[in-house]
Amino acid sequence: MKKKVKIFDREYELDYKEESDEYAKKVFDYVDSKYKEIGRLSKIKSLPDIALLVSLNLADELMEERQKNEELIRMIERGITNLERIKKGSLSCS
Repeated sequence: MKKKVKIFDREYELDYKEESDEYAKKVFDYVDSKYKEIGRLSKIKSLPDIALLVSLNLADELMEERQKNEELIRMIERGITNLERIKKGSLSCS
């Protein structure tokens, strides 16, 4: 289903499933807020240059979240290993 969305004062017609309306709105609003933030904070006025800065900013956020996710996975794996060792009696729980 095609819907019109406004990002950084420009209208786009995008195709997405109606059942994902709420999620899509969050995504569009987030991207729009990044454009406005970078447009406001930078002296750059060229839309392609602002788009590049937004892309770099979002990629940075993604990489940070991936690092956090990887660390959480390692912590969970260590916890599982310790629980298995406790279960086998090779590690005390004190």
